[in-house]
Amino acid sequence: MTTVATVRVRSDTPSDKGGRPKRADLEKAAGLLKERGFLIKRIGRFGVSIEGDDETFDRELGMKLAKGKSFVGKPHPELEQLERLIDLIEVTSEPEYY
Repeated sequence: MTTVATVRVRSDTPSDKGGRPKRADLEKAAGLLKERGFLIKRIGRFGVSIEGDDETFDRELGMKLAKGKSFVGKPHPELEQLERLIDLIEVTSEPEYY
């Protein structure tokens, strides 16, 4: 099973002044995440949307995913460069259609 999530990239600017990370940091994070086995869905203004299987999330970001559950938390990347670049991960559950 694959999961889609967004990882937030750290900013050097305080959040009360916009808090947007540098484009180079967003692209660096995306490149590292791709190298670690994630599919890059989108590079946004504040983070990178990724897709990967549960094993990849666990191994690379230290995240044990609960099936179908949404959450926001702090990742614990195996790679030190990612640890310095990202500070938050948000996983949203699949929409339910009625």
